[in-house]
Amino acid sequence: MAQAVSQLLDEFMAASDRGQCIESVTFRLIEQHGPGRAEEIVHTALIVAARRRSQQLALGCAGDISVQAILAGADPERVLKATAAGL
Repeated sequence: MAQAVSQLLDEFMAASDRGQCIESVTFRLIEQHGPGRAEEIVHTALIVAARRRSQQLALGCAGDISVQAILAGADPERVLKATAAGL
């Protein structure tokens, strides 16, 4: 599990370096990996969003990670759990 989170972290950071919004990457990753991994994807997205807050704001990103996760098919309860764990 730690290796999977590390890989997600690397993917989010690289996407952020390319000027992508974290919430968009969240949507794409949940669609790609399936809603069963939504908790770890959302949790990792929150970590990167906090680390890259000023950059994401400068890009005009909305920061609606939870909304995008649910739109990608994640269970709202699991998203809430991941969001609470990220606080």
